[in-house]
Amino acid sequence: MARKSSEVKEVIVHYPEGENKEEFNKKASEAVIKILCDKYPKEVIEEVLDKLSKL
Repeated sequence: MARKSSEVKEVIVHYPEGENKEEFNKKASEAVIKILCDKYPKEVIEEVLDKLSKL
């Protein structure tokens, strides 16, 4: 029995208010760091950080 796919009619994105931006950025950074650490070896992460620090 096949299901009929439903269409997305509306998407609401809530951006952080001014006072919550710092906390939001911290949580987003922690999530990115966790994914990078799970996927890549330490040497690759250090290379990326070195390139970013030179920008």
